[in-house]
Amino acid sequence: MVSLTERIIERTKPEAITSFPPPEVTLQNITRLDFRNLNWLPYFSGEHLFGPVKNCPELQPNESLDILIPEFAVRQRVEAVTGNLAKAILADPEKFSLGAIPKGGLWLYEQLMDKVEETSPWGRKTVNAENHLDIKSRHATETGEYQVLCSPDPEKVNGKTLILCEGVADTLQTITIAQEVLSRPPYREVNLKILLLLDKAAAHPGLALSEVVYPPLFSCGNIWVSGCGPDTNQRFRNLGCIAVYKKE
Repeated sequence: MVSLTERIIERTKPEAITSFPPPEVTLQNITRLDFRNLNWLPYFSGEHLFGPVKNCPELQPNESLDILIPEFAVRQRVEAVTGNLAKAILADPEKFSLGAIPKGGLWLYEQLMDKVEETSPWGRKTVNAENHLDIKSRHATETGEYQVLCSPDPEKVNGKTLILCEGVADTLQTITIAQEVLSRPPYREVNLKILLLLDKAAAHPGLALSEVVYPPLFSCGNIWVSGCGPDTNQRFRNLGCIAVYKKE
């Protein structure tokens, strides 16, 4: 049996440029950057943090959260990306189905659905939504095994472009599994697209994101993050910023 690691490699491609990372966001330049400009990829290495997260009741005394991507940057970027995508979807809504990869992708999914509701006079009913794909795959890289907890109704996604929102890409296993699941019966002709909040590029060196992934909103180093979907033990998902988690 071909291992999941081998299948990930089959579905990705070597990085075209490995020696030139995207421009890094720092304390010195962040106020001069336009996060609404989608012609560049904001990169946060983790070397530059923007202060502690304050007033977070989920934090324990021996834990800390330091801001990696400030809320204003997240909001600007999300507004620009979901605005453009909502316009494309509403131009021909019959061609699209929307969903998320729970639970990390649900925050971004809600931002997209809010923008659809804001843009369309018919609100959320304009689009075929709630087509979630939930995968249990914690040890899939080592074992090649995974469990599909829920999946879209084939009648709602076959022959359509299915946009699934995802929180973080690190090992690339979830994206690879999603491609596998949606490329075999009972699914047919599903044009899968992944709307990705954050790419941990350093966690998959030498491999680019699959071609099914839209350009991610942000990129970061190989660090543990929470907020805007990603969590730590099911906490911090609804933070307005993306933060680095540490435990003493």
